[in-house]
Amino acid sequence: MKNNRAVTPVVGIILVTAITIILASITAFVVLDYSSQLDEKAPQVVLDSELESNTILLDNIEGVEVTEVLMNGEGTNENHFEVKTASDLQAVNEEPDRNYILLEPVNADNINEEWDTDFEPIGSEEEPFTGSFDGQNNDINNFNTEDNFVFNEIDEEGSIENVDKEIINEESDSDTGEAEVSFTEESYEVQEGETLEGEVDVELNDRDDVSFEIVLNQEESIDEFSVDEDTTEEFEFETSEGEGVNEGTLDIFIRDKGEPVDSASFEIID
Repeated sequence: MKNNRAVTPVVGIILVTAITIILASITAFVVLDYSSQLDEKAPQVVLDSELESNTILLDNIEGVEVTEVLMNGEGTNENHFEVKTASDLQAVNEEPDRNYILLEPVNADNINEEWDTDFEPIGSEEEPFTGSFDGQNNDINNFNTEDNFVFNEIDEEGSIENVDKEIINEESDSDTGEAEVSFTEESYEVQEGETLEGEVDVELNDRDDVSFEIVLNQEESIDEFSVDEDTTEEFEFETSEGEGVNEGTLDIFIRDKGEPVDSASFEIID
């Protein structure tokens, strides 16, 4: 019995020593691994095609933890990606052919806090921005870029609206104005079997051009237009006797906008 009790302190000392060595090893590993990460270059944004449609992957080089940017929406004409943060805005570079809407002001300095790197302007000569971006007149502040542009290279198909023009490279081929397209009448009536005729006013407001269509009850396209100057366009809609829609709305959709920019009611009368 005495010999058995004498063994216990020895085992305890061995266990304490072993635990101390293990804890020291873990601490050294964590500190050294963290230090090595500090020496790595700033993270790059890349798209992972296997992720869900509203996920853009921010991926460091090997060994650095992956970060995902999740944005509501799908980037389509009907369901824009919703931009709320500096990370969201920077991630636009990874899918420059999609559609975006800015829901709140963005402080681009926050990009330094997240990635320890300056904001990289959207669009390059190799991959210009070809989608649409509606800033909704929200401010984009404190960005640090070489030429003070948030939007640098924008293709002629790209559309940037409702943002401060000073943050756009005006030498690019972008459409930077907000075109106004509206019906000349609030309502239209036509006899059954006859042709409904109307007009649409177009003001480009510094845009190079604008493409839009007139849609019946947001389902059937009646007419499409592409204009490069302020003008009034005529449209028509042939009705059929005894069939079809008798009343509803006519809506104007500008290319890359998910919601109609103007609507008018119509009625087919006997």
